[in-house]
Order: sequence, then structure tokens, then C-alpha cells
Amino acid sequence: MRKINWVKVSLSFVYFIFLSIESLDAQTTRYVGTYAELVTAISNSSTSVTDIIEIQNDIVVSGFTPSAGNNYSAISISKSITINGNGNVFTVPVTGVTDGGKNNTGSNGTSTASGFRLFYITGSSKVITINDLVIKGGNIGSNGSGGAIYNAADKLVLNNVTISNSRSSVGTNQLGNGGGGISNQNTGKIYLNNCMITRNSAG
Repeated sequence: MRKINWVKVSLSFVYFIFLSIESLDAQTTRYVGTYAELVTAISNSSTSVTDIIEIQNDIVVSGFTPSAGNNYSAISISKSITINGNGNVFTVPVTGVTDGGKNNTGSNGTSTASGFRLFYITGSSKVITINDLVIKGGNIGSNGSGGAIYNAADKLVLNNVTISNSRSSVGTNQLGNGGGGISNQNTGKIYLNNCMITRNSAG
């Protein structure tokens, strides 16, 4: 009768469990080229390690319906994550501010821009890093503050990021809730490195 070495079996089993746990916690890099892929990549990213998302081309938000339930925000992030824009543009169909620096409005003075911001970022003890990305054209209107980015996370790091053509407003000649480009809440901290915030409007 063959004798089984239970010590080796036990150690092998423990080693297998260790490898399984390690693989679950491994950092993952996801590559995206559309708005839908970006939403899915963020949703599937880990809550225990900082996953990486690589944006491979310019992205225009499509198929998004803004509402109070999604905070009128195309992208919501509440976990530590790194997004590498690779010099690409993340934008909306109709920007809040034109390239000429004027609010996008119709003949009656009401906004004709897409009615949502691009990023809604929250999270205690979370680090969200965005690198080399142009964030262009959000318009939160009277639904909050921060035309492009609303931040309440402990640490939002922006490296080589441009925020432009975004707007926060409640109507013609009226001040909005503030932050044409960025609104940073009392609980939030933003670190800017070599960034440009230009051609945004809070009115």
C-alpha cells in the first residue's frame, strides 16, 4: 500500500491557496478606446490594489443619460485607480464653452451644451491619479458644481492634464454653483503637476 506524504500535500495546498489569493490582488492594466469600455474598465477595477487604465485614443461620451442618480456625471470613481490618457482627449458631444471662449448657448440665451460633467470623484483614503489627458467640455448647469471635475476624494493627482471648455451655470448672466473647470470639496485634496486649466466658465 502506497504511503502518502501528508506534509507535502498540505504544503502544496497552502501554496496553491497563496497563489490564488495573490492572483486576486494582482494589479491589472486595462486598455480602452470607447466611453463604454472606460466605464466597464473602472467598474471592473480592483478595490484592493490600484489598477491601471490606458486610454488609447480620443473618447467622446455617447449613450449617457444624465440624472440625479448618476450625479450628472459621465464617470464616477470611488476607488484608487490610475488613468493614463496618453495625450488623448476625453470630451462631450457639445462642450460647455466654445473654443472661442463663449458659453454654448442658443438664440434665447439657454445652454445648448451637453448637460453633464465628466468626472465625479469620491472616496476616503483613496488615491486617484490621472496622467496626460485633455478633459474637455463638461457642463453641469444648475445641477451642482464643477463643470469638468467634482472632487471629494482624499487625494486626486493630476499630472500633465488640461481641463478646458467646461461650464457651471444656472442661466444667462447668473452665477452658477462654482468651479467652471473643477470643484474641490472640503473633504477633497487635489495635487496639480504641470496642468492647464483654461477656457472654463462659472456663469
